[in-house]
Amino acid sequence: MCIFTDGAKNKVGTACAFFIPSKGYSKQYPLPNEASVFTAEAFAIKQALQYIQICNSKRFTILSDSKRVLISLLHLNGHSSPIIVEIAQLNYDLKKHNKTVNYIWIKGHSDIYFNEVVDRLAID
Repeated sequence: MCIFTDGAKNKVGTACAFFIPSKGYSKQYPLPNEASVFTAEAFAIKQALQYIQICNSKRFTILSDSKRVLISLLHLNGHSSPIIVEIAQLNYDLKKHNKTVNYIWIKGHSDIYFNEVVDRLAID
């Protein structure tokens, strides 16, 4: 199952979303205005992982246009931000329940249809 995630920050505020095209399901999350784009992007992934916890499927692909968040997940260390540590813990818990989560970086704002959908969800 593919899940597209995105975070956004503009003059109106900060928010994030995830979108599952195969289910036509999306979820949006407003965040505090002071939250960074990095936090918004990471929070979208965290929420997608929490959704995965309740799914019956076993294989998932999270598609994100945040290279920085994905690299942070690869290089977890004692200086990692708390939300990255939370995501790593969720990944570990999912693996213990025989759920596989793969991550794919996709270029943002490059006319990838479902990425544009989740981008609009995060901004609205």
